[in-house]
Amino acid sequence: MHIKSMFSINKYLQVDKIKFTVDKRASEDYFHGMSVKEPVVRSNNPILYFGYKVDDRVYLYEHEVLDIDVNANIKTISEQMIEYYKSKLPTNAKSPIPNDLALKNATMENGTLVLDFNEVFKTAFDGDQAKRKFMIDSLVYSFTSINGVKSVRFTADGNPVENFIDGKDITGALTAPSFINPEVVQ
Repeated sequence: MHIKSMFSINKYLQVDKIKFTVDKRASEDYFHGMSVKEPVVRSNNPILYFGYKVDDRVYLYEHEVLDIDVNANIKTISEQMIEYYKSKLPTNAKSPIPNDLALKNATMENGTLVLDFNEVFKTAFDGDQAKRKFMIDSLVYSFTSINGVKSVRFTADGNPVENFIDGKDITGALTAPSFINPEVVQ
């Protein structure tokens, strides 16, 4: 059982800890020797979503960021997350953003994190719709993992980013989809 995935229910219900019992009693050795007597507490650390390439497809996978001060202001946390994408990639991870993308500002507006990037955002992965969608999905999943962030809105030099992904409007607030890495059925 993957404990972190159980906390993803937090998108729908406020879950801060999970306690496992057997016959209504805590057990030390029920889960193949793994001690679960004490409740498992949800981490408040942000989670970055990177890419992992398998065959011709890049899948998002999560990486908990342990060295970000979650008590810092939202701009500092956002800057650290963007820097992490550029300089601290886990082994075999694919960064979802170009190296010359820079975060200019980050502000909160009623649960929506507004990320203002430089003009590079508008031309990122020009002509490659799959990479653009991957970038947006990764950023939305990652930044909504910050406590208090319900949605993300993107701007470039203070202006909404239009016509970035064919058939998808990203000028408004975006929420993380319910399912990660859905399969395309043809």
